[in-house]
Amino acid sequence: MLRSLEERFAVRRRILLLAVSLSALFCLAADISLAQTPPHVPGELLVRFQQGTSPLGKASAHATALSTAVREFQIVEGLQLVRFPDWMTIEEAIARYLNHLDVLYAEPNYIVQRLVTPNDPDFGSLWGLHNTGQSSGTEDADIDAPEAWDITTGSSDVVVAVIDSGIDYNHEDLSANMFQNSDDCNSNGLDDDGNGFVDDCHGIDKVNDDSDPMDDNDHGTHVAGTIGAVGNNGVGVVGVNWTVKLMACKFLDAGGSGSTADAISCLEYVKLMKDRGVNIVATNNSWGGGSFSQALFDAVEAHLQRGILFIVAAGNGGIDGVGDNNDGTGFDQQSYPCEFYLPNVICVASTTRTDDLSSFSNFGRRTVHLGAPGSEIVSTLPGNSYGTGSGTSMATPHVTGVAALLKAQDSSRDWKAIKNLILAGGDNNSNLSNTVTQKRLNAHGAMTCSNSVVRSRLKPVPTSTTGTVGTPIDLAALHINCANPNGDVTVTVTSGGQTVATVTLFDDGVAPDQASGDGIYSNDWTPTSAGTFTLAFPGGDNVTVTVSGSLPTAKIDVTPSERNFGNVIVGQTEDRTFTVKNVGSGTLSGSASVSSPFSIVSGGSYNIAAGDSHTVTVRFSPTAAGSSGNVNVTFGGGGGTTKIVRGTGVTANFILTVTKAGSGSGTVTATGINCGSDCKQAYSSGSSVTLTASASGGSVFSGWSGGGCSGTGNCTVTMSADATVTATFNLSSDTFTLNTTVTGSASGMVTSSPAGINCGSDCSEIYAVNTNVTLTAAAGSGGSFKGWSGGGCSGSSTTCSVFMSAAKSVTATFSKTYTDDPINSQSTAIKAVHITDLRQAINTLRSNNGLSSASFTNSTLTAGSSQVRVGDITELRTALDGVYDAQSKAHPTYTDPTLTAGQTTIKKAHVAEIRQAVKDVE
Repeated sequence: MLRSLEERFAVRRRILLLAVSLSALFCLAADISLAQTPPHVPGELLVRFQQGTSPLGKASAHATALSTAVREFQIVEGLQLVRFPDWMTIEEAIARYLNHLDVLYAEPNYIVQRLVTPNDPDFGSLWGLHNTGQSSGTEDADIDAPEAWDITTGSSDVVVAVIDSGIDYNHEDLSANMFQNSDDCNSNGLDDDGNGFVDDCHGIDKVNDDSDPMDDNDHGTHVAGTIGAVGNNGVGVVGVNWTVKLMACKFLDAGGSGSTADAISCLEYVKLMKDRGVNIVATNNSWGGGSFSQALFDAVEAHLQRGILFIVAAGNGGIDGVGDNNDGTGFDQQSYPCEFYLPNVICVASTTRTDDLSSFSNFGRRTVHLGAPGSEIVSTLPGNSYGTGSGTSMATPHVTGVAALLKAQDSSRDWKAIKNLILAGGDNNSNLSNTVTQKRLNAHGAMTCSNSVVRSRLKPVPTSTTGTVGTPIDLAALHINCANPNGDVTVTVTSGGQTVATVTLFDDGVAPDQASGDGIYSNDWTPTSAGTFTLAFPGGDNVTVTVSGSLPTAKIDVTPSERNFGNVIVGQTEDRTFTVKNVGSGTLSGSASVSSPFSIVSGGSYNIAAGDSHTVTVRFSPTAAGSSGNVNVTFGGGGGTTKIVRGTGVTANFILTVTKAGSGSGTVTATGINCGSDCKQAYSSGSSVTLTASASGGSVFSGWSGGGCSGTGNCTVTMSADATVTATFNLSSDTFTLNTTVTGSASGMVTSSPAGINCGSDCSEIYAVNTNVTLTAAAGSGGSFKGWSGGGCSGSSTTCSVFMSAAKSVTATFSKTYTDDPINSQSTAIKAVHITDLRQAINTLRSNNGLSSASFTNSTLTAGSSQVRVGDITELRTALDGVYDAQSKAHPTYTDPTLTAGQTTIKKAHVAEIRQAVKDVE
């Protein structure tokens, strides 16, 4: 049944955002009514405490605000959801918390909404995937999905988390692509996998605080279908991925609204599952609204640290239904979380079937990355039905779907490469001139990207701005060529036609740059005098800066504003530097200090002349796992300032993956693994993991491979890197064939115990699964046993044990035993036996390589009674060349390549070289 989302979706009304900062809000609390605050959950705040705040300190803050903590988040250290009394205004509650020294910030628990508009119920064509001009569309105004599917249609190893109103996980077009946390798919009311959630088979539901993310709004199911409705199943529609795994986290209720706190809880669940080894590439976030939330920002940044993309809708304009410019700063020109300035965020605008920007879609030259089909999109709806919807909500899952396809195409791609391929691989579109890339999504273009350069200013956002003498102005630009960063960006600062500074932007992860190697280049410029300046970015992109103020005596300026040390293994150290500059006059004298686990290791005291700079080095030395939180580095002198350092102590984790092979069945267990269902687990570096294999009824365990494991006993893996171990289970009724081959330059025989092989003549036998077969090699007259190969056999011992866990082939090689070997004694003369030995060896080789025996002149050559001739050596070489040809190998190189009777003296080297050439092809 095809029906419109209009039956369930109300027209989204733009949430007006406060223009004042929270700090201003607190100061003006008496003048600002609750009605002016963006929609929020009544009586609730999100409060984050300073790193290291004791339980007593938190309790003191709660008591001051007459409030109670109802949830503590793990994804952002020190973050809590609190409830305050009904009679207290939100302004008063925030002010009470901010008056406590242990509180970093306090903010409303904003309400966010789905970003969808109603649409035509009769539209049933997936033009966004393949546009042939149907329904008055523009041909090829699509993402080139069929062309992309010629490369890959997706992978069941790739997981996408849909943070939305849930998913109808029973839908005929979705159920096969639903993520399954298999241990908890038994509905037994227990937390079988120990992740803190009961029966979270497909995900969780934060609206009802349970583990059943069934969609009661339609929105999440529609989004999920665009990402991954099952392909080629003869039912309904198809997603960008025919095969993918969709994880559901429900935080939007039946009316399409949800709280920031519940969105953070979903992000926390996704990070938890990523930490447990689930291959989550991206989250789809077709929602937005409220004001800027530092707590939500911190949670998305936590996903950055785990390499998870946050793909988000740009927004659907205001109450007039017309899209807004997200680059603006007005009440109605901000859209969060689209505008979070984080490198793992991709913000998506909506396009129409004619490749125009949808009338309702927000845009932003510096804040919205690209467009994707979002008008009149048909997809899945609950109850095995289908319908159309329009909105940036519908555009976003097209991008998320392509992110999953890119991971399926190349599992080694990280979030940086996937994001950059999406941005660089799109189609240029003049209707999207007000986006970062000025492109519309193209799946095939992303997957086959070649020499596609994107260069676009990100900061400052406006083309005209203001500044203050001595205060840094952030500069940033995206510069990529397909998946890769494309080189430093230079910004020239001019005033009155004269160049006053040249600033190089770097992609090095040093603040203000947020991540190394992501293609975003950053730095800052600090004006030293008042006036009007032009920041000239490449490509004629200019920003005018009006600077006011003047330099004070000995004014300190420290860059960057913060240093993120990232993850540092406990017991190791990492150093970062700050640059201290005297941007005033006179001499700047002072010192720097910081608290544990950070320390100043050099440059802690300084005397800096006007205009000069000085380097201070800070070291992070984690002694325990966990985040340091934001720690202040205090710089004295010249007015003083503080900058932030933070880092996370980690115990290095590696992923152990268990796979199963063979015709039978069984389970492999270890701490954290029950495979069966849960076949991946992260373990700390150096830990030992013991795997135990248990065959099911009618099956036998046939052994381990990979990870240093072998045999059929328990397997212990020491985690020094990611590892994969395969357990082979076969049916107890299985039989396997053991094939043996005799080869080389001498004859020989291989026999077996249990009996059955006598090769020579009978070289194959069938054995029951898991039979240990002992092979014995015996050389014939004039030969010796050289060694085994294949079937797990190696070495030169005359016996080899073969464990029949599968069909196997073993080769036994025999070598000719030569008279006078080695032939290097000064007293050894060339003899007829040297030639006859080689004739036997070469003809044995020819027989073993499917060639007929060579014929030799001087056939009556007899030891002690015949003279060796030059022609005898030539014939040996020619006969042996046939073996080299049969094995497709280059002919040997000999001393005296051309032998001439009556002119060339036969040498011992001629015989020794042929012997070696024989050995080389045995």
